[in-house]
Amino acid sequence: MRLRPFIVLWPLLVAAGAARADQPLPLGPGSRVRIDGDSSVTRYSLDAEHPAVTVPDVSAQMTAGELHLLDLTGLRAELAVESLRSATPLLEGRVRRALDSAAHPTLTLVVSAVRVVSTSSQSARLQATVELTLKGVKKSLPWELDATPGPNGLRLAGDLPVKLSDFSVEPPVVLGFIHASNDVRVHVDLRLPAAALAAR
Repeated sequence: MRLRPFIVLWPLLVAAGAARADQPLPLGPGSRVRIDGDSSVTRYSLDAEHPAVTVPDVSAQMTAGELHLLDLTGLRAELAVESLRSATPLLEGRVRRALDSAAHPTLTLVVSAVRVVSTSSQSARLQATVELTLKGVKKSLPWELDATPGPNGLRLAGDLPVKLSDFSVEPPVVLGFIHASNDVRVHVDLRLPAAALAAR
């Protein structure tokens, strides 16, 4: 039987009312968006500071002994390219230049479709389609992630493989001989607080 495109939540997570999709959702501690890649010398990572996340309208009813279903189609995550931080400051500058941060200051990810692949007593495995906009170019990409509910809210985590050339991005070169790979992974780890959802 095909499972409906919703995320399973614990009965204790009460999501009453509707979430405003045009207002950022306060994220819980541990939330992060990170870009991981390889180079001709070593691996590198760039962490985004203060990613902004908005959620679609939320509608759920609490029934004792039954799980809540939350549709995340329309979830939007946005980060400022200038907020990307690395242990190597020179790399930060090269990445911003490659992404043309002056003309295209944000990286945006929007969930356009999602379905549940499998569930367990503790989590749900999801297959999503996302619209990633990078350097002004928008592409549809598959994204597999895990949804893990807990007493404080819902955690969404997964890696999104990206080819920079698909977005007209030239992989950066550092010091003339350190060449970054064309393949990177956008690691998304979002903690959506139950109280913030309920307050919407």
